[in-house]
Formats: sequence, structure tokens, C-alpha cells
Amino acid sequence: VQDESDRTGVRLVVEVKQGFSPQLVLNQLYKNTRLQLRFSANMVALVDGVPKTLSLKDFLTHFLNFRIDIIERRAQHRLNKAQTRLHLVEGLLTALAHLEDVVQAVHSAADGPAAKMALVSRFGLTEAQAEGVLAMTLRRLTGLEAGKLTEEQQQLTAIITDLQALLADRNRVLGVVVDEAQTVADKHGRPRRSCIVAEPAESVELREEDVLPNTPSLVTVSSKGFIKRMPSSSWEPQRRGGKGEITLCTVKGALAAFLMFLERKTLMVLFPMIMGAFTLPSACGRFTTLKPIVVFAPCD
Repeated sequence: VQDESDRTGVRLVVEVKQGFSPQLVLNQLYKNTRLQLRFSANMVALVDGVPKTLSLKDFLTHFLNFRIDIIERRAQHRLNKAQTRLHLVEGLLTALAHLEDVVQAVHSAADGPAAKMALVSRFGLTEAQAEGVLAMTLRRLTGLEAGKLTEEQQQLTAIITDLQALLADRNRVLGVVVDEAQTVADKHGRPRRSCIVAEPAESVELREEDVLPNTPSLVTVSSKGFIKRMPSSSWEPQRRGGKGEITLCTVKGALAAFLMFLERKTLMVLFPMIMGAFTLPSACGRFTTLKPIVVFAPCD
């Protein structure tokens, strides 16, 4: 095992010995380590004050609707402020256009409420605009300040038009959602350290044969329907002058019908016994007796 990790990422290299399957080693790592895993998540959330179990799509949909609602409420708040300010600026410009008459009306009024009523009745101002005119300082009476108010009026008109267009166009609202999400990702995002892969069409659960080597085996079937499988490690080849070993323990009165030398993952079909597919486990040793096929075959 070599650790080739550096500042660019994590990299772990597992060198497989000659004669072993790299895919088999990878499957064993997947099954016996945390290299690949699944985890559970609490998918319960409050929807309109009611707890509900949501799917991932539902979570994303509700979050998108939440962001849309936030953007629309924020735009409406800014629109209201801009309209209020534009209304006040228009009143100030009206007062500056009739400056001498406004000063005379305020000067001749008995008190503040009377001055406000005079402005409302003579110049068509609203109460809010009249309050703004009465609160205006002498500095605002200069020509420079009048130019600033005119410029502010134009800016406020453009802002109001843009906000109204935003609230009327859902596609623009969705574009703002995307832009703000990208801004957050650019500012706070970091590259993933792990990889999320799509689940294949077949099950991702590893079966027993996916993590076991495809070693040779000897399968024995007796004349009375008994069967046994032994791994290749249970016997050794007999050389010249060697002594044989017992490799078969049959049931009394049962003879070995046939022997098959095959690999662990080889598919074997028995006829005329149509009993369905089944897994044949490996015997513990050479002296283990044969067992009936019905023990391993599924029962309907």
C-alpha cells in the first residue's frame, strides 16, 4: 500500500500480487472498509408548520420556493422604500418650484399643523410631503441641492421600474436565485473530498461471490441425492510412490455418482432434479460427509 497523497488530493495505491484479481481486492475493500458506504439521513422537515417526511427532490423544491419567496419579499421591501422616497422627493421639488409661495405660507401660519394644512391645500401636497417640506433645512434651498434632488428622482424612477419588472418576471427571480447561490459557492465553497456516483441499474450490494476468489473446487454427487463441495486446499496431488488420501465420506449405501472438478463461481445445473438455483457451501474438510441436496435447494 502506497500513500501518494499530496496537496492536490488524496491518492492511495494498493499493489496486488501477481496471480490475484485487482477487482476482487477492490470488492473486498468496498465490503470490509469505509471506502464506499451508504448513510441514512433524517428527512423530516417542517412544511408550513407541519412535520413531513420529504424526498430529496421535495427538499430541493421547498428550498427553491423559500429562496424565491425571500427574493420577492426583499424586492417588494426595496420597492416600497423607493416609492416612499420618490414621493417625498417629488414633494420637495414641488416646494422648490414654488419656493417664495411656500415660505410665505409657512411664515403666515399660526403653528406647525396650520402650516402643514396650508401646504396641502395650496400646493396639492400630501401630508407626508408637507412634513418633508417643513423638515427641509435652508441648505436644501440652493440650486445645487435642487439638482441633486432631480438626479435622485431619476435614479429612484429607474430603480422602481427595475424592481417592478423583477417581481413580474419569474425567470428573472430564478436567475437571481442562481446568481446568489453561485456567489455563495465562489466565496465559501471548497472542492469535494469524496465522490458521489450515480447508482447503477443493478444492485450495488456486493454478493458473496464478489468478494471471494474463484478457487478450484471438487463437487461430489452421490447416487442417493447427496452432494458435497471441497476446496482445492483439501487435497494435494499424489506423486509417484505417494500414499493416497481419503477425500470422500459418503452416506452408508450411497455411491458416488459423479465427480466434477470446477471453479467456485462456475454455474452448475443438475438434471433431472429441477429444484431451482441454490448456493452450495464449501465443506470444512475431507472427512465431512455428504448432505442431501434438499438441504440447500429452496422449498416451494
